[in-house]
Amino acid sequence: MEEQARIGFVREMARKVLRKYGITQPGTAVKDIAEGEGLKLVYRAWPNRVGALLLRAEKTIGVNSNHHPHRQRFSIAHELGHYFLNHRQDDYENGITLDNPPVGDDFSKIQNTEAHGFASELLVPLPIIKEAYKTEKDAKALAEMFNVSLEVMFIALGKHNLLK
Repeated sequence: MEEQARIGFVREMARKVLRKYGITQPGTAVKDIAEGEGLKLVYRAWPNRVGALLLRAEKTIGVNSNHHPHRQRFSIAHELGHYFLNHRQDDYENGITLDNPPVGDDFSKIQNTEAHGFASELLVPLPIIKEAYKTEKDAKALAEMFNVSLEVMFIALGKHNLLK
C-alpha cells in the first residue's frame, strides 16, 4: 500500500501551533513562531530554485533573500511544517549548509506535500478566513489582509470552498 500525506493531521498541527502562539487574526507572524521555537532565520541570496531550508541541528531556517516577501513567508511556513511535523532529513543535511543549499528535492514528495499543507493552513487558517470572508469577498483584499500572494489566497479559498 502506497504511503499518503496526512492532510487532516497536518492541518490540525498547524492549528495547534496557531493556538500555542495565540494567533486569531490574519497575517500569521511566521518569524515570531520560528523565533519562539528557538529557530534562527538567516537570509541568503540563492538561486531561484531554493526557497528556504531547515537545518535542524543548527536550529536555523535559511531563506532566499532574492524572493518576494510573500514567498519568503510561505517558505518559512513550509520549513516550520517540516519542523513541527518532525520530518527527518539526516541524509539530506550531510554537506548541506547555508552556503551550500540543496540542488534537488530535499524531502520525500509526501513530506513536501505535508509541509505545503501545513504552510497553507498556518498562513490562511480555515476559521480565520471563514470569519474574514463574511465581510470581505475580494481575493486581492483578502491576500493583502493575510499578507500572502494572490495565488496562495485563491488556493485557500478554493480548498475551503469559498470561491463563488
